[in-house]
Amino acid sequence: MQDTGLLISQYLSNVPHDKWDIYGLLDIIIENEPTILNLVIIGKVKRSLLEISIAKNIKKGAMTKATKLLGQWDNNFNKNIMLYIQEKKFKPESSQAKTPSLQQQPLHQQDHSQPRNSQENNDQQGHSEAKNNVTVIAKKISGSTIVTDSTIVVDPSSSQEDTKGKKRKSLQRDKIDDLFNPTKRASTETARSFSEFLAGQQHDGNAIHEKNHVVIIKDNRTHRINCPSNILESPHRPKVEPATIEGISEYVVMAGSSIACSNQAVQNKYEQNKIDQKNNSSLEAFPCIKDFLKTILSIPFEDFPRILWSTNINTNDEKSVMMMKIIQYTLTSFHLHCINPSEETSHERTFFVNLVIPAFRALEKVTGLVKYHWCEKQLLANKLVYLKMGSESSNKNGNRLMDGLASMCDTPSKMESVLMEASSGNDCENVPHTLGDTIKLLECSTNSLLVESKNYKDASYEAFKNLKVNTIHTIKNEITLNQVSVLDSSRWQSIQVRTCKVPNTWAQRSGYAKYFELIATIVISLFDAKDILEKLGNEHNGLSPFEGQSISEALIHQHST
Repeated sequence: MQDTGLLISQYLSNVPHDKWDIYGLLDIIIENEPTILNLVIIGKVKRSLLEISIAKNIKKGAMTKATKLLGQWDNNFNKNIMLYIQEKKFKPESSQAKTPSLQQQPLHQQDHSQPRNSQENNDQQGHSEAKNNVTVIAKKISGSTIVTDSTIVVDPSSSQEDTKGKKRKSLQRDKIDDLFNPTKRASTETARSFSEFLAGQQHDGNAIHEKNHVVIIKDNRTHRINCPSNILESPHRPKVEPATIEGISEYVVMAGSSIACSNQAVQNKYEQNKIDQKNNSSLEAFPCIKDFLKTILSIPFEDFPRILWSTNINTNDEKSVMMMKIIQYTLTSFHLHCINPSEETSHERTFFVNLVIPAFRALEKVTGLVKYHWCEKQLLANKLVYLKMGSESSNKNGNRLMDGLASMCDTPSKMESVLMEASSGNDCENVPHTLGDTIKLLECSTNSLLVESKNYKDASYEAFKNLKVNTIHTIKNEITLNQVSVLDSSRWQSIQVRTCKVPNTWAQRSGYAKYFELIATIVISLFDAKDILEKLGNEHNGLSPFEGQSISEALIHQHST
C-alpha cells in the first residue's frame, strides 16, 4: 500500500496539466489504497488541488487547472464522487476483470452527472439513507480558502448504533481530524513528495525565482526569506527586459548589476570596475585628492564654505588642481542646498537640477573639455544617422532630446561624449520610464560612435575601439555611469563602470566620496577621448601612419559583406 499523498504527487507529476482529472486521481488511490475511507480520499484530493491553486510561485497552467477543478466541486459533485468511489470499491471482482469493449468509454471519463444504471440508482438511494445518520459539516473550499473545520454529527436516535459502530465512527472522526489538521500525525514522506512536486513546477514566467532564498505560502500570502549571503543590489539601476536583451544581443553586449551578461570578457571588465569603484581607483589617479576630500567632509556645517575655500592640496599637478576645484564648487552648491533640503518629489528634473547638474557644470567650467547643454537638447548624432538611412520620417524618428548633453571642445570633431537622462524624481521610480531611457541612452551613444566612425573612417580601427561614450542615468537618488564602445566589428559593448547614491542632506555628505569617484572616472575618460580624437584626426588625414585595419576596412566593409 502506498501513501495517498505520494500517489497524488506521482499522478500530478506524470500527467500534463490539461489532462488532470479528478476521477483519474480517484482511480489510482482506490486501486492502491482500497481500504481508505471515502471522505479521506475526497479530502486529500481536494486539499492537494487547493495547495496548487494558491501557490503563487507555480506554473500558471497548473494553478489554472487546479482552480478550475475546484470550481466544479459543489454538493452535487460530492455526491457523484461518493457514488463513484462506492462503485469502484464494491464492484464484483469478475466485473472488474472483464476487458471493456472498444466503444466503452473509460469509467473516469464517463458523465457522472446522471446515474448510469439501476444498480447505481439503488446505490444512490442507499447513500441518501446513510446521509440521515452521518452529516459532515465543513467549510467550503473555493478559490484560496483553506479548510479549517470539520465535524461529524451522529444521529442519537439511530437504532443501528452499537459499540462496534461507535468505535468505527470514532476512528472515522480521528482520520478526518487528521485530514484537516495534518500536523498531529504528519507524514514526512507525503509532505516531502508533494513539496517536490510543487518545486518541480517553478520555472515559468509567472514567478520570480532567484538563488539563496526560500518561498513560504502562509494564509494565502507568499513570503520570501533570504539567506545572509544574498546581498541585494539596489533596484534603482538602468534596466533592460530579458526579451529586449535577447533581441539586441546580435549587436550589443551589456554588463551591469541588473543585467545578466553572457559574454565572459565583457563581464570580466564589469567585475574589474566593481573592484575599482570599491577602491576609489579613479580618485587615486589624482594625487592628494582623497586626503583633501576626507579633510573637507569633516568640516562643521556652519564654517564649511570659509574653510572649504581656504583649504588647498600640496601638489602642483594640474589635473589634481582641476579635481579639487570641481569638488569645491560642487560642495558649495550642496551646502547651499542643505540650508533647506528639498523634499522628495516625483518630478524627475527637480532632484536632477538641484543635486546632479552642479558637479557636471563644475566639470565643464573647470576642465574646458566639454560644452554642456541642459534639458531637452537634441542629439545631433541621432539625426545624422537617420538622415543617412534616408527615412522619410527621419525628423520624427531621429529626434532624441537629452536631459544633459556634453560635446567635446578643441577636438577635430564635436563628439557628443556625455549623454544624461533622469528617469524619475527621488520619491519613487517610474519603471517604464527607466526601461525606455536605458534603451534611449544605448541608441544615442552607439549613434554618436557611428558618426565618429564616419568622421575618421581612414584612421586606425584599434585606436577607435578605445573611444568611449559616457552615459549618465539618474533613477531616484542614484546615478549610474555606463561606458559604451566598440566590442568587435559587429557588436557594441555597454558596461556599468560606476554607480552611487547622490547625497541629499548634510548627514549624507560622506556619500560624496563615491560620487566624486564617478566624476573622476568621467574626467579621466574625457581626457582620454581628447587624446584619441586628436590621434584619429591625424591618422585620418595621413599625418600619422598606423598599422592594421582602418575603421572603414574593419567596420564598413564588414557590414557590406
